[in-house]
Amino acid sequence: MTEDRRVSKTGDIARLEKEVVELEATHSAFTSVLNSFDSKRAEVNGDLAIAISTLPDTVNLPCIAYATVGLNIAGTAPSEKEVLAYATALRASGRFSQVIISNIRRTGGGMSFNFTLSK
Repeated sequence: MTEDRRVSKTGDIARLEKEVVELEATHSAFTSVLNSFDSKRAEVNGDLAIAISTLPDTVNLPCIAYATVGLNIAGTAPSEKEVLAYATALRASGRFSQVIISNIRRTGGGMSFNFTLSK
């Protein structure tokens, strides 16, 4: 092997080693993000499980939105009694630090409401 080829191969190896280091750093960053998604998914699933398991049969939830601090829930119920029962059950679950009834109003068919559930 000539000296020029040896120098060229050495340069190729150095370049490839640098690329490997960069790829390892990228892999580490992606792994960290993926692990974060996995833990967040478990948290979201737990929050949604409580929101559904405490739901009275007569209450409908057309909208559940997840935010970084918790859940925003919009729903309807036949009466204020069911809305308050749902809020009480959510509080009793211990899953949320605050259950705020941010809006409740009478509609033609009962009550509509919005809850903000904070972690």
